[in-house]
Amino acid sequence: PRKVVIGMLEEAAGVYEEMKDVNEATRFRECADELRKECGLSDLTDAERAVQQQHKEYARAVDTQLQERLAAKRKEKREEESLREFMSEREWEARSAPPAPPPQGHVRTVSR
Repeated sequence: PRKVVIGMLEEAAGVYEEMKDVNEATRFRECADELRKECGLSDLTDAERAVQQQHKEYARAVDTQLQERLAAKRKEKREEESLREFMSEREWEARSAPPAPPPQGHVRTVSR
């Protein structure tokens, strides 16, 4: 029965990884590891160890990617705020307004 619970914890960790929730995935994996140790099942096969290592590397990569995205968004926001400080109200509004439609003038067609 404990092996089944361990399997369920590992499966839940996998689901959270697919949802890109690294923290929850890690938490479920750690719970599975603790239960394995308590049951004396800490002797993993080489294949199981390799899979665990892959999961850890994947989790780190996803976390790094998320951190980079957040940093980029923060930088973009800071740049926009500093740009806003140096622009007049009219310039700022013109920047964020949709482009004006082209002037409607007389259109002349040429026949050949």
